[in-house]
Amino acid sequence: MVARLGPVKALIISLAVIAQGGAVIAQVPAQTQAAPAPAPAPAPGTGTALKATLTGATEVPGPGDPDGNGMASVTIDLASSKLCYSLTTMQVEGVTMAHIHHAPMGSMGNVVVPLTPPTEGSSQGCLQVRPELAAAIVADPSSYYVNVHSEAHIAGAVRGQLAK
Repeated sequence: MVARLGPVKALIISLAVIAQGGAVIAQVPAQTQAAPAPAPAPAPGTGTALKATLTGATEVPGPGDPDGNGMASVTIDLASSKLCYSLTTMQVEGVTMAHIHHAPMGSMGNVVVPLTPPTEGSSQGCLQVRPELAAAIVADPSSYYVNVHSEAHIAGAVRGQLAK
């Protein structure tokens, strides 16, 4: 039978054994609690899918590229705070930058996520974002927009609000 000792008594006994030239092989804690089971890993391909139709007409401040257009697909996995995206643009020459901004339709907003610009017509990637930003975008996607900039349209060539 193993006697259960409080942590202070176990420490005192361990120090006494060591002081007398002995070695403490193991200590049994006074109370043993099982650690909580870890949360299961998210299944591959899970997340919230968002999309945006990009046009020059929705660019603020305008004018954007009058015949430019495109699509953005964004998937956010809240469990890992991972944001993956795919951008395509058509009839937008000299693409220089792409971002996700925070602002409702008709307003300009700050950049919250830099994206690889679709310089050859398309781009894609995945990146880590702050957990609170991932949750905010999923909770209210229409308060965020995808913007692609070009040499001719420095403020933005095409834009589209995110939607589920």
